[in-house]
Amino acid sequence: MATAAAVAAAGLVPAGPADLERRVMAAVKASEARGDPPLLRAVELARVVAGEGIGIPSADLAAILVSNLCFAHNSPSLWKLVGQAMASRLLCPLNVLALLTPRYITTVPVPARIELAAS
Repeated sequence: MATAAAVAAAGLVPAGPADLERRVMAAVKASEARGDPPLLRAVELARVVAGEGIGIPSADLAAILVSNLCFAHNSPSLWKLVGQAMASRLLCPLNVLALLTPRYITTVPVPARIELAAS
């Protein structure tokens, strides 16, 4: 009997989210090393997503880009990649906004109590 890893490696079943994350990061780093513009990077991401059999726009791809690229490896070129991926309809802009919002809200200091002045 074959193990689950061997079956996934043979391409018989879709790979898990960790494999998708690894492939996306490898594609981004390779296109960055070649000096590709954001549009070509988005095309490379589309190939990876299509190869995994994931529908477009991809919530999984949005989560990977926001968590790994926008915060762990923050750079202007990666923000441009996210923008191009949204323009190319690889990502849903509302999904990206939803993923970014909790990260922003937790970093903004919130006053403990707001008192309204009596008129």
